[in-house]
Amino acid sequence: MSDYQTVQNPDDPRRKFKGDGTRFRVIRRPASSDTRLIIDLNTYNMNCSCKGTPEFVSEADMDIIPQAVADQGVSEQEWQKHMRLLDQAIRKNRMSVLTVTLLSVLVVTIPFIFRRINKLQRAVIKVMDDFNEQVLEKHGLYAKTQKSIFRADKYQEEAPWLAIALTKDDVLALRGEEHIFWYNPFTNTHTANDGCCKCMNTCCGTPQVI
Repeated sequence: MSDYQTVQNPDDPRRKFKGDGTRFRVIRRPASSDTRLIIDLNTYNMNCSCKGTPEFVSEADMDIIPQAVADQGVSEQEWQKHMRLLDQAIRKNRMSVLTVTLLSVLVVTIPFIFRRINKLQRAVIKVMDDFNEQVLEKHGLYAKTQKSIFRADKYQEEAPWLAIALTKDDVLALRGEEHIFWYNPFTNTHTANDGCCKCMNTCCGTPQVI
């Protein structure tokens, strides 16, 4: 499996971070190609957010079916239904930063935090399984949620996306890929199965997919 490559965008207005006094670049998601469509999901942490009720899937991405997907026979109604279900699954099952902070103070609540995180993962798995089985696979397509993680000092950045394979060969490739990647800001690549990410592929037996 090849590592993801990204597209340089020096004018990217999204936030940047500072490690040991050096300014680095924000994570850049992979670029779409002729064989794979990449749809950005919200850059806020999926498990906890302090931004009220942000869109995890943008309104534009929920309402407007990509031409490459429509060309394969997927209807606009099918697209809108399942993309909204994905947004709702994340929104309904996430925890606020305040909730995580308060609960983490008490050791006895840590299992509850993991249960809530896993509830989110299971909800997303259900939505994506239904989307694939009921819609995409009938048209020779396949979708998977993925994300890349970057860590430096005490800073952590996560950037999730939805990948949709558009060809038979890429469907097979995407099925075999991990959900979690490690981002290298110096080479602009997303590498799977890095040592730092292996332990994050599952939590208490539940696959971590977003």
